[in-house]
Amino acid sequence: MAIGPGTIRGGDIISLYIFSREFDAKSSEDITYHLGGMANETAVTTKNLIYSTQTKEVAFFQGITVIIDPLRGDYEALQEMVNSAEAGIIIITLAGGTTYSGRLVLQKLSGVSTNDGTTKFDAYGASIQRV
Repeated sequence: MAIGPGTIRGGDIISLYIFSREFDAKSSEDITYHLGGMANETAVTTKNLIYSTQTKEVAFFQGITVIIDPLRGDYEALQEMVNSAEAGIIIITLAGGTTYSGRLVLQKLSGVSTNDGTTKFDAYGASIQRV
């Protein structure tokens, strides 16, 4: 069953791990997510027969905004994750204790903002679980 999309408020994120590396999420930025699952489409034929088609939906986190620490090489590490096109574990824990985890591929990495030292990216995969 497909659930979502939903929104995680930026200020609710207390920990963010991307491929086993901890990052600080920008507290004012929200993240859109979709847990994935199956989507069903049902139609009726001209002979009044009903048929359904089931497809797999992509899971995602969109708009993940992190604070970059240049001394740790954060941006370079994220760029390597994007360049590898390999899936890795992303774990987001919220202040209320809810944790979302998924094996996802990073995409759409933006440059580092000179205003606040942040970068933004999306992550896509087969599923995200609420653990």
